[in-house]
Amino acid sequence: LPTLTDSLLNVVKSTTLDPLLVFSIIGSTFHHSFSNAEKAASVFLSLFLPFLKCISIIPMYYLGKLIYDKKTSLIAVCFYAVIPALNLFTPGMDQTYTLVSILSFYLFCFSIKKNNIWLALLSGLVLSIGIMLSFCFLVILGLIICYGLIWFWINKTHFNYILKSFSVLFVAFTALPLLFYLLYD
Repeated sequence: LPTLTDSLLNVVKSTTLDPLLVFSIIGSTFHHSFSNAEKAASVFLSLFLPFLKCISIIPMYYLGKLIYDKKTSLIAVCFYAVIPALNLFTPGMDQTYTLVSILSFYLFCFSIKKNNIWLALLSGLVLSIGIMLSFCFLVILGLIICYGLIWFWINKTHFNYILKSFSVLFVAFTALPLLFYLLYD
């Protein structure tokens, strides 16, 4: 897609902060010339990753609304939106951690509340994608297990359903990394 690449780079050149100068500095320092596709991909990712960080407000709102109420949810989302340390200063792929963590936790909480096993499966798949990015998502798995056990203890729901939810979550959680491991040459 050379026309798309060129148009993206032309739009970037017209901004006041031209990031393309960085490529010439890096290229002259390390004796490497970047293609237009590489430049366009880095510019796109520099815009897309913060977008993923900001879109995590949506599952954060619904998670707060599911666990507490609408007012508490709005307060949490507003705090998240205005604290710059949470949004602006996270490097690279760390910007995806918030979205994957909150989305997985929300889907599991919603699956327990609605007694929907498919949402537990989806939660495990989202968490599985996260574990492919970093092992820090094992903490979220522990949080999900603690929340499920507390939900069981408070609401006295059927133990078989909780056990089935945890089993489906665990199978989905291990599916993608295991599949990647087995199919990798």
